[in-house]
Amino acid sequence: MLFISCTSVNIRDYDTYWRDWRCLTYYREGLLVGDIIVVRCDSTVIGMSGHAAVILGEGTVGEYPKIGYRYWQGPSAWWLHKRGDMVVLRYRHFTPEFREKFLQNAEKLKDGWWGFTLSKRNDRVFYCSQYVWYLYSMSAKDLGYELDLDTNGGLIAFPYDFFGNEDLIPIAFEKELPEGLVFE
Repeated sequence: MLFISCTSVNIRDYDTYWRDWRCLTYYREGLLVGDIIVVRCDSTVIGMSGHAAVILGEGTVGEYPKIGYRYWQGPSAWWLHKRGDMVVLRYRHFTPEFREKFLQNAEKLKDGWWGFTLSKRNDRVFYCSQYVWYLYSMSAKDLGYELDLDTNGGLIAFPYDFFGNEDLIPIAFEKELPEGLVFE
């Protein structure tokens, strides 16, 4: 099932938006609160569906990273470092009112553990993309409307399920870095 989640989503429309970690590290000032970062899938069983995290403040990322871990929040420069290829998605209706609810809800959801659930609506345990999905859904609900950023509308929200959603805009960061720039 995890393998299908990674390979069954048509992401060709996003080919021009994938950026190496060095580009997003260098241009990270362009990341805004609420931006969703989707990391390209890898060859591990858990990583076959990619990974997702969210920007929670200037230079701050929030996520449920992996099995056995609690919520993590920290500096985006550290988080982005050597992650691989990523796409940044921005919610087109991220108003000041939505931002306020979003940050309030992010604070409320910090006390959980990573756990896989067969319902993206579960609020007791979270996996990476379900946390992002739930945070957005909860914030919209607080403002009186329904929001489902999961393009296929399934029970589970995988990172690649955010692709193709008309409410999420892929952000095009520069591909080129200044000459002579060195990352370690």
